[in-house]
Amino acid sequence: MFWRLFGGSDRSIGLKKEQLENWVDGTFLDDLVPENQHIPLKLVFSGIYMSCNGKAILKDVCGKAEPGELLAIMGPSGSGKTSLLNALSGRAPIDKGAITLNGKMLNKDLKRHIALAQQQDLFMSNLTLGYTLKFYSKMRLPSTMTDEQKMDFKNRIASLFKLDDPLLLETNMGDVLQRGLSGGEIKRANIACEMFSLPSVLLVDEPTTGLDSHNALNVIQVLKDYAVNNHTTVVVTVHQPSSLMFQMFDKLLVMAEAKVAYFGSRTDVIDKFAELDMRIQPHYNPADFIVDQLYDSKKLEKLTVAAQEARCTANCSNVPTDYTEKDAVKSSYENQYPSIRCPFCEVQGMHAREKELADKPTAVTLQTIMNVSRNGTHNVVKSNSESDQDSGRSSLFSDSYHSSLAENIDKWAIPFWTQMRLLTERNFTEVISRCMTKVNWIHAILLSLVVGGLWCQIPRREENLSSIKGWMFFSSAIWLLTAVFETMTLFPSERAVINRERASGMYRLSAYYCAKMIGELPFVIIFPSVFHFISYSLFGPQNITTFVGHWGILLLSILVSQSVGLFIGAICYDARKGPVICSLYSLPTILFGGYFVSSIPYWLSWLRYTSTVNYAFNAMQIVEFVYGNPIICAAEKSIYDACRVGNATFIPPSNIIKTGEDPVFCLWIDILMLIFHLILFRVLSYLALKFYRSPTRTI
Repeated sequence: MFWRLFGGSDRSIGLKKEQLENWVDGTFLDDLVPENQHIPLKLVFSGIYMSCNGKAILKDVCGKAEPGELLAIMGPSGSGKTSLLNALSGRAPIDKGAITLNGKMLNKDLKRHIALAQQQDLFMSNLTLGYTLKFYSKMRLPSTMTDEQKMDFKNRIASLFKLDDPLLLETNMGDVLQRGLSGGEIKRANIACEMFSLPSVLLVDEPTTGLDSHNALNVIQVLKDYAVNNHTTVVVTVHQPSSLMFQMFDKLLVMAEAKVAYFGSRTDVIDKFAELDMRIQPHYNPADFIVDQLYDSKKLEKLTVAAQEARCTANCSNVPTDYTEKDAVKSSYENQYPSIRCPFCEVQGMHAREKELADKPTAVTLQTIMNVSRNGTHNVVKSNSESDQDSGRSSLFSDSYHSSLAENIDKWAIPFWTQMRLLTERNFTEVISRCMTKVNWIHAILLSLVVGGLWCQIPRREENLSSIKGWMFFSSAIWLLTAVFETMTLFPSERAVINRERASGMYRLSAYYCAKMIGELPFVIIFPSVFHFISYSLFGPQNITTFVGHWGILLLSILVSQSVGLFIGAICYDARKGPVICSLYSLPTILFGGYFVSSIPYWLSWLRYTSTVNYAFNAMQIVEFVYGNPIICAAEKSIYDACRVGNATFIPPSNIIKTGEDPVFCLWIDILMLIFHLILFRVLSYLALKFYRSPTRTI
C-alpha cells in the first residue's frame, strides 16, 4: 500500500514500506513508514447519547465520514460539537451508542489511528515554535524514519501551515503571562503537531478560531487536500464559516440543542431546508442562513424531526442490509449495535432495517455477504457497493484486516528510552529558560554573600557553638523552603499540556516522570552549589572532608524537598491549595529540625522522625564536629564536663552531638533516612500522577 500525502504519482519501494511524497514540488522523500501506519478508515457513529451531571450533552446523534471526505460539524455555541469530537476520539465516555471504524467498534487499539486537535491550544510557553515542532515530529513520527527524514517532514508541514518564517520559529509559544505567538499562529501549530501522528482519522475542533479570513480558508484548504489526497477521514467543527469555506465541505452535520438538525451532503442542505419552507435569500451565506434557522424553536423542531425521518430510511450505518437467513442477520445486528435504534422508529414499532428485511424474500442477490458467527459477530467477505468505491474511498475491509489495525501498529511511535531522552531534552530546555534567569542568579549570589557575611570567619570556640550550628540549620532549612515551593508549581503548570499529550498517546507516563526528575537537576544542583561554595568558604577554616560532606548532604536534602514538592504538586489540582499544603509540611519540619527546641514534649517527640531537616541537620553536625577542626573549650564556666573537670582543650565531638551511639553509624542512619524519604516521595508522586485524578476526559 502506498500513501500519498498531498497528491502526485506513486512509486513502489517494497511490499512492507511506504513512501512519503513531497506535495510541494512533486519530488519524493525516502521516508520509510511501517506498513499500516496509515490506513483509510470509515468512521460511523450512531445513537450517541452523552450526559454530564444529569444534563444531556448529546441526544441520539448519528453520522458517518468516509476516507477522503471532509465532514463539517456546524451549530451554535453549546450545541454539542466539541463533545461529539471528544466522544469520537474515545476521550470522553458515552452513555449509549456505537462508534465504529471500518465496521469495528472503537476500542483502545483503534484509538491510536485517531488524532484530535483540541480547541484549547496547549504548549510549553517557554519553548520556541521551532523547538516545539521539532519535538513533536521526533516524538510522533515512527522510529523507522531517520532524524533527517523527520526534520524534512517537519519543515514541509511548517511550510504548509505558513509557520516556516525564521523569526516566527524563534518566537516563544507564550501564554497569558508571557507574550508569544498570536492565537492564530498557535492554532495552526496545534493542527500541524497533530498531523505528525499520521492519523487515519483527523478530528479538528474549531480550526479557524482566531484566524483571519485568508488564513482560515488556507487551513481548511490544507485539511481538504490532506483528506482527498491522503484518503484520510477529516472531521472539523466550525461555528460560522465563510461561503468559500462552506463550499469545501463534503458532508455537513448540523447540530442544535445536542440533537442532529441535518446530516448529509453539503450540496443537498439548501434543498432540504427549502423542502421545510426555509428558503435562502439570494447572496446569503449558506452557513449563516443554516445557523440562523436553528435559533427558531419551531424551525428547529421541524429540522430535527426531518433529520430523524431521513435517518430511518437512509443507510446511516454500515450495518448489513440483507442475508439469506433473516433471523441470523437480525440477531447479529442487535447484538453488535444494541443502542442504535432511533426513538422515531421505536414509536412506529419497527426499525426501518427490520421492516426492509420483513418485506423482502429471504433468497436475494446480496450486496454484502455476511457470515454470521455463533456469537453474533460478522465477517465481511465481498462488496460490490458503488457507494463504497467512489473517489477511491474504499471502506470494505475483512475482519482479518480489522485485526491488523491493532496488530501491525506499535502502541508507541518510538521506544521508551527515546521518549525519555526527548522529554529530558525538552525539560532541560524549558528549565534553562525558566530557572537560569538573572533574577535567580542574583538571588543565589546575594543570599550566599549575606549568609557568608553573617557567619564570616567565626572562631571555633564553645561560645560560638550555637552560631556554628545556626549556619548548618539555616542552610538546610532555607533550601528546603526554596525547593518545596519551586517544585510544587511544576506539575500544576504543566498538567494541561501533559494530559493533552498523554491522551493522544505520545509517550508513557513513566518516561515523562523520569525525564522530569532528570531535567530538574540543574536547578537542584547549580544554585545550592553556588550558595555552598561562597557561604561555606566565608564560614571559616575547613578541610576538604567537611566541605564535600556538607555539600553532599545539602544536595541530598534538597532532592528530598524537591520530591515532597513534586508530590504536593501531583495531588493539588487547585493552585491555591498548594502553598497552604507546602506551609503545613515545611513549618513543622523546620520546627522539629532539632535547633529551635532542644527538649520536645514526649507526646510530640515522634514528629522529629518525620522531619527531613532533622536528619540533614544531624548529619551536618556529625560531619562538622567529627571531621572538622575541633571546638575550643570556653575559658570559664564551660558546660561540658570534659572541659570543666577533665581540663580538656577541645570539646569531644560526642559531647556536642549527644547521639549516644557511634557518630559514624548515626551519620549513615541519617543519610539512609534521607534516601528513604527521597524514594518514598518520588514513588508517591508517580502514583499520584498515575492514579489520583488521572487526566479527566473532557465532555
